[in-house]
Amino acid sequence: MEGKTRLAGMEVPVITADVDWMEVAVPSDLVPQQPSTVTESSLSFAPPSFRNAAAGFSAFGNPPRYVVWKIHDNMLNAVELVEFSAYGDLPRIGLRIIFPTDLFASVYVCKEEIGSKQGDCFQLYALTISGVAYCLPLKVFSTYESCSVFPRDQIKFYNLHNFQHHAAITTFAARNGHFLVGRDDGSVGCFQLQAAPGMSPRCVVFCSLALFFFRSWLLP
Repeated sequence: MEGKTRLAGMEVPVITADVDWMEVAVPSDLVPQQPSTVTESSLSFAPPSFRNAAAGFSAFGNPPRYVVWKIHDNMLNAVELVEFSAYGDLPRIGLRIIFPTDLFASVYVCKEEIGSKQGDCFQLYALTISGVAYCLPLKVFSTYESCSVFPRDQIKFYNLHNFQHHAAITTFAARNGHFLVGRDDGSVGCFQLQAAPGMSPRCVVFCSLALFFFRSWLLP
C-alpha cells in the first residue's frame, strides 16, 4: 500500500532586498490638531511597548495565505507587509505604509467581512504613539502606486486624546471597526473608529478590571 504524500515545511528567509515596495502614506492632516492644553505627554505607553522594532503575521483560509508585517527600528513610523502562501512563489511586491508619527510596536491584520467593500482583502489596525488609532482597508498589494497617498475617505480613526485617561497603554486589540486599549492600571477601553468627517468620536465602553477583580475577591 502506497503511503500518502505529505507536505513538509521548513523555515526559509524572505529576502526583502528582492521585494519591490509600494509605498503609501497616511495623510498627516487627517486628524484635527489637539488644543494647546493637550500634549503628547498626556498619553503614555508602558515600555517596552513602543519605539521598538517588531514583526508578526496573520493566516487566512485553507490552504492558508500569510500576511507578514514588520516595523523596522530605523523607520518606526512605517509598517511593511508581504503576502504569500505555501503553494506560491516568494513575494516580489510588498506594501509599505507610512504613518504621520511613530507606531506602537504592534499592528493587527484581519480578514474582515462586515462592512468591507468589494476588492478589499484585509484590514490593518495600527496605533501611533501620538495617540491615534487607525483602520485601513487593504487591497491586493500590486494594485497600489508607489509614493501615493492613502484615500482619506477609506480611513477610519479614533483620537485617544478625546478620552483622557492617564494610565500608560500596554496593549491593544481590534476587530470589526472597534479598538480595545489595555492600560497598566488594569483598565480597558473600547472605542469605535469613524470615517465620516463631522461624526463625533465614541467611546463604546470603559471598565476597570482591577476594580472588578477587587470586588469579586470581596464577594463570598
